[in-house]
Amino acid sequence: MLLVAACGVLGARVLDAADDTVEVWAVAADLGAGDEVGADDLVATPVLLGRADGLDHYVEVTEELPADLTLTRGLGAGELLPRSALGDPTQAGTVQIAVAVDDVRVPSSVGAGSVVDVYLLSGGAATDDGTEVATSGDEGGGGGSRRGDRVLEDVTVVASSAEQDFATLGQRKLELAVPAAEAPSFFALLAGSSEPVLSVARQS
Repeated sequence: MLLVAACGVLGARVLDAADDTVEVWAVAADLGAGDEVGADDLVATPVLLGRADGLDHYVEVTEELPADLTLTRGLGAGELLPRSALGDPTQAGTVQIAVAVDDVRVPSSVGAGSVVDVYLLSGGAATDDGTEVATSGDEGGGGGSRRGDRVLEDVTVVASSAEQDFATLGQRKLELAVPAAEAPSFFALLAGSSEPVLSVARQS
């Protein structure tokens, strides 16, 4: 009788624990800033109420999803959908830019949602006859970019593709969500180099 009673108590506690869970949305695959999120991009994930850290910060399955749900930052596959990552990416102060990077200079794990740093490996300025000369940064002064300088930091990959034209050249096209204030200086660095070479480092 004691054994039966103990089993009953244990079963009741298990049922009580199950009642303490709530389902919230998580993303099914890596998504980047600016991506629109639909029902097909989400999976229901049970979370224990007692162990949830700021559960009200996430979107519950019982809530009705807006039709134009958009991410302001990248999320990795399986990551819970935070309310803070939803909104208009233009209001988050970012713009999307596209760059072509040699395949060998992009980690194979880089994809939509990855957070990366971008380095400029060739920073020389071009003269009228096409000759590359050192910038002030190459000589150790200010105002220029030295070879190997990090020119973008903590930017989110919105999309990554090896389209036909890029595949022929052995390059990958990366679309990056870049702070709007940094975009002009980044393009100025590229324009100031005769043969800009970019390299991408993914943050772990």
